[in-house]
Amino acid sequence: MEMHENLSFEEAMRRLDAIVKRLSQAECGLDESLKLFQEANQLSQFCRKKLDESDGKIKEILGQADAERDFEG
Repeated sequence: MEMHENLSFEEAMRRLDAIVKRLSQAECGLDESLKLFQEANQLSQFCRKKLDESDGKIKEILGQADAERDFEG
């Protein structure tokens, strides 16, 4: 998955979308399809990780806001 670590979430999603379109055209051979499927799987894991990290940050921010509100209130 290291090959995708420098991508932004949006870039990874665009690449994933391009792979899905390519695979749905059914014009590539088995070997290329397997390579594309593997890359898509890696991109999917990368995007899931990014979403999980963002979710954690949002929960942390909301938790801090709640703590500040409780302290003030």
